[in-house]
Amino acid sequence: MNVHSKLFSLDEVEFPAGRFRLVDLSRPVSADDTGHTGHTLKMKRGNFPFDDSYYHIMEVHSHLGTHVEVPRNVDLSYPDALETPLGSFIGWLQLINLEHLPENHQLTVEDLKQAGLDKVRPGDIAGIFGKHKGGYHDPANDKRVRLSVETMQALVDRGIRAVLMDNSTLSLETSKEACRAMHKVFLDNNLPIFENFYTLDKLTSDRVFFLGFPLPFKDLDSSPIRAVAFEPVKG
Repeated sequence: MNVHSKLFSLDEVEFPAGRFRLVDLSRPVSADDTGHTGHTLKMKRGNFPFDDSYYHIMEVHSHLGTHVEVPRNVDLSYPDALETPLGSFIGWLQLINLEHLPENHQLTVEDLKQAGLDKVRPGDIAGIFGKHKGGYHDPANDKRVRLSVETMQALVDRGIRAVLMDNSTLSLETSKEACRAMHKVFLDNNLPIFENFYTLDKLTSDRVFFLGFPLPFKDLDSSPIRAVAFEPVKG
C-alpha cells in the first residue's frame, strides 16, 4: 500500500482538459549506445518462417535508459512491476529546478523549499533536476548536486505518488549505504523512482501531466519505459 493512499486513489486518475503538447522524455538507446550507465542491451534479429516478417530476441537490463524502479528493487518480498498499482505511474508532475545550485553542492531541505517544494501537491510526482553533470563511473569529474536521505524524505512528506529525477545532474551515490537508504525512503513506502531523465529543462512549464508505465513482467524490479509529458499549450 502506498504510504499516502489515504490522500489520493491509485485506482483512478483525473485527466487534464484542454490542448497539450506531447513531449517524449525518454532517453533513446541502442545496442551501441545505452547511456551513461552502460547497462546491457543486446538484440538478435530473426524471421518468422511463414511470412519472413521480423522479430527480435532481446537481452535487456531492467535499469536500461529511462526507467522506473518499483519496490521489488530493494526487497524481494515487496511489490514487483505487475503488483505496483498502475496509478503510481501516471499523474501530475511538479518540477523542482535546482539548476541554480553550484557544482558538488550538498542539497538541503532549505534548498528544496527555496526552489518550490511547496508547489508539490498530494498525489503529484515530484521531479527534480540540476545543471552540473557527472556520473559515479568518473568521480574525478562528477559535478552533480549531492542528494541525501533528509532531502528525499522532504519530498515524501509532501504526499507524492512517485519521484522522478535527472541522474546526470543529481547524485544518489554518495556512498553505498546512502544510496540504498535513499532508495528505501521511497520504495519502502511503495513510491516508484523514475530515473535517467535528461531533458527536463526543455519543458516550458514546471507542471505537466506525465505517464511512464513499466513492462508487465512478473518479478521485475525495474523497467525501461517510454516516458511522455503532456505540456499545456499556452495561448
